[in-house]
Amino acid sequence: MIKFYLFLLLFAFNIANLCGQTGKIKGKAVDSSGEVIVGATVVIKGTQNGSITDTDGVYQINMLADGEYAVTINFMGFKTQEQKTTVTAGGEAVLDFTLEDDYLSLDDVVVTGSFDPQSKLESTVSITTLDQRMIEQQAPRSTGDLIDAIPGFYVESGLGEAANNIYPRGLPIGTGGLRYTALREDGLNNFEISDKVFFNADAFTKNDLTIEKLEGLRGGNAVIFSSNTAGGIVNFVSKTGGTDLKGDVKYTYGTQGMYRVDANVGGPLTKDKKWRFNVGGHYRHDKGLRDFTGPANVGGQIKANVTRMFDNNKGYIRFSGKIVDDQVAFWTPVPYQGFDSPRPVSGWSNLNERTLIPSNAGDNLLVPDPLNVGQNRNINPANGIKVDYKNIGVEFKYDLGNGWQVKNQSRYMQGTTQTNLTQTVSNPVSGRALLANAALLPGGAGAYVPFVSYTHPLQNNGAASILPNNINGGFIPLSSLSAGTDGGGTGILSTGINGNGMLLPLGVFVINSQNTNLINNLQFSKQIKQHSINIGSYVSAYNSDDYWNFNTGLTDLSSNPRFVDIQFRPAPGFPVPTFDLTRNGILQAGIQYRKSVSQNLTYAVFVGDEWKIDSKLTANLGFRYEVNRASGSLQNVGRRDGRSAGVIRAGAPITVGIGGAGGWDSNQTTLYDNNADLPLSSYMNYDMRVDVWGANIGLNYKVDETFALFLNGSRGTRYASTQNFISNKDNGILSGTRITGAANTNDNGGYTNNGSATDATLTPLPLQNPVERILQGEVGLRMSKSKFGLTGTVFATQMNDAAFTLQSTDANGNLKLDVLLYDVRTIGLEIEAVYAPVKNLRFNGSLSLQQPKYTKYPDVVISEVNQADFVNPAIPVTPTNNAPAARTVNFSGNNVERVPPIQFDFTADYTIKKFNIFANIRYIGARWANRRNTYKLPAFSEVGAGISYRIDKFVFSGQVINLFNTQGITEGNTRTQDNIGPNAVLNNNTINTGMFILPRSANFSVQYSF
Repeated sequence: MIKFYLFLLLFAFNIANLCGQTGKIKGKAVDSSGEVIVGATVVIKGTQNGSITDTDGVYQINMLADGEYAVTINFMGFKTQEQKTTVTAGGEAVLDFTLEDDYLSLDDVVVTGSFDPQSKLESTVSITTLDQRMIEQQAPRSTGDLIDAIPGFYVESGLGEAANNIYPRGLPIGTGGLRYTALREDGLNNFEISDKVFFNADAFTKNDLTIEKLEGLRGGNAVIFSSNTAGGIVNFVSKTGGTDLKGDVKYTYGTQGMYRVDANVGGPLTKDKKWRFNVGGHYRHDKGLRDFTGPANVGGQIKANVTRMFDNNKGYIRFSGKIVDDQVAFWTPVPYQGFDSPRPVSGWSNLNERTLIPSNAGDNLLVPDPLNVGQNRNINPANGIKVDYKNIGVEFKYDLGNGWQVKNQSRYMQGTTQTNLTQTVSNPVSGRALLANAALLPGGAGAYVPFVSYTHPLQNNGAASILPNNINGGFIPLSSLSAGTDGGGTGILSTGINGNGMLLPLGVFVINSQNTNLINNLQFSKQIKQHSINIGSYVSAYNSDDYWNFNTGLTDLSSNPRFVDIQFRPAPGFPVPTFDLTRNGILQAGIQYRKSVSQNLTYAVFVGDEWKIDSKLTANLGFRYEVNRASGSLQNVGRRDGRSAGVIRAGAPITVGIGGAGGWDSNQTTLYDNNADLPLSSYMNYDMRVDVWGANIGLNYKVDETFALFLNGSRGTRYASTQNFISNKDNGILSGTRITGAANTNDNGGYTNNGSATDATLTPLPLQNPVERILQGEVGLRMSKSKFGLTGTVFATQMNDAAFTLQSTDANGNLKLDVLLYDVRTIGLEIEAVYAPVKNLRFNGSLSLQQPKYTKYPDVVISEVNQADFVNPAIPVTPTNNAPAARTVNFSGNNVERVPPIQFDFTADYTIKKFNIFANIRYIGARWANRRNTYKLPAFSEVGAGISYRIDKFVFSGQVINLFNTQGITEGNTRTQDNIGPNAVLNNNTINTGMFILPRSANFSVQYSF
């Protein structure tokens, strides 16, 4: 009997053991040529259970119960494939995959601009995806370089890693930024306002190994999924941990002295693989691509996310965080001669490699502090943009049953940027202009002798070819610097000095911006037969605290220029005082001061329907209603003096001591601060509300699995952010009359408004709140054949009532701002194509053709400069021939400035065994430099190439960017470009300033994957 019980016990144990046994599926993934595919996602259909192919292309899915399974494999660039197999207890099913090329990744599932993830082939909008391989081939030196690979976007990235200018489908963006484009990470903005000046979204949206892919949506239903950015959405999709541990480490060295380390690792946290993680980031130290005392770029980011998968494939909850601690250079436009064929001015060499960031100031440039009159701030103008940014987020998705799903995304961020930078504000000037200024001082012509000194003589490094070192920092007469003549025969700052004999008024900007933002996006969806009904809400609460202090400095005209000081001393026999034109290199202190605090709340509701009409035809409809509420305060400013500021111009009046105040220091003879903004004790408060709506309709007709047609139309808006109001306070958008006039008896900030009322009693003028209306339509096709893939889109855009602040100069050379409303129409064509004529050889290309025009523009009066205003040393300058002509112009019918009518990107890629080699060319057509369409920026092309070799788990690669060191110019002087009349362009020796593309560089990297 005991033996019988023992037998039953043993039998039961064996049965239980057999019942508890599980099987597995394993296999290998290769492409059509037999090369292994690394990183493909293999999952059990309808579940989150899966694996990722390793460096040998092998995957394995464990812990499977008996039964039949459908297994799908997905990898960007290849068609999604599905196979079935049967698993037995304790058994191993082998399932290999041979993937077919999917040109343009039409099978790739996209999440941007879609309520439910869908393939690109079935999408009703124009969207481009870039995987890690395609990102590598673009060799991006900034976020902007990467976006430039997307057709329909034109990007000016010469300023460096941040502050890129992005034009979507020909829409003008004014002075720069991301005015109509949302820059996102995992579906949410890193900050609500994409184009906030001096808090640039591209400064803290970084590309590294943590990025899975990039999705770029143009137009279409961007009006439903984003606030204020009808031009498009660029979404960086981050990696999340899978069921297998996987990671990469990459080390890169650049010829410009750049060292960079990237890393990313992700995988399961628990044995059941329901908790998963991903963490990664990068750090780099970069001396910079221009002649610079550097380092230019220092810092990096770290990102992490942890995901919990719910049981029964009901969904997930994901926690994420990011820290960015980075400093990037802000490259300046540089002077050049010749509008049609830009060339360096005398004393310069390659335009790409030079910069106007000063070298002799270090952290000792003393900038007057408007908050503490009589004191200075020590800044280093070479610091550029310093970013301190952090965010945390949570994403939740759950299947509620009965066809209902809920998804919620939340993110909280706080960020600070400290910006110290220099920027061109006018064209170079000669010593003759300085003499003209001296002649306008009390006492008249001949009463003064100009003297010059370097602001930081101990840092001159013996560079006597620019200006000689000064003994003990003392001033020396300008006339003693004669090494030739400057065309006027004066010998003052002659052409022998530095080869050009000129000085440069250079903007010195000190900005601090502190921001917080809480975003929440909630969406419910319900499947009702052929309809996927979606309804949701979007809330974004963000606060900003901004400080701006703009000044003008004076430097010599050279690469890495040095600040100089100029004094007008009495000539023998003239009883006049000494006047300081500059102090510590500052020519005009406090030309603009802004201190503001703002609170903002954006709330939107949206509905959408993705309607599967039949097996071929799909329709998307969406509507969004949005309310934006903003309030805040802006510190009032006054001025004690009326001296003309900014540009030194022969014939410009110097009015000394209006009201007897003499500026910040109450000294009439220190000219540099006599026209400074003076912060007052009062504040201007504002409160505004804007209600807008957007709508979209799209259709997709899927002819077969390789060909589809689509069309969509949308109506969107853009309204001014609080920063637009603050920036334009004095120009009618947000306004209480500017405090001008003399001081009254209250010397504690009590200034009069035109002699009538104190600033404390000012009544703000009504807010002008133009809302731009943007109508868009497009029709396109997508196809993917055996050796060829193509996407083509024809689009049209009409924008009405766009607000723009036109920057120009008045008759005295002062910066002038005019707020104008205009309309723009754009028609265009976008093409993406891939062709693989033979095994392992592939050609990729994109083409953008567009013609944006101003269809309505009001008359505007400008001061038109002539040839002499460019200070050509061959043309003597007098107050007569230098006087600007006031002209009334109208830009209606003109082409939008800086947008190329044609641009293309072409890449040839060849793989043989473990070697890969590619070459890329980017072409930018000639563009009008200004709204007046008086001169063009020449066309240019940029060539890059690279090679890589894979050995087991290592990849060694090298790349060259701008192989032929092209000197392409992307923009002219944005602050004075519309002053340039047709006659000024005729002389090929005249001098202008502009931004050039970055010079040639190479990098070498080694990457280890596990």
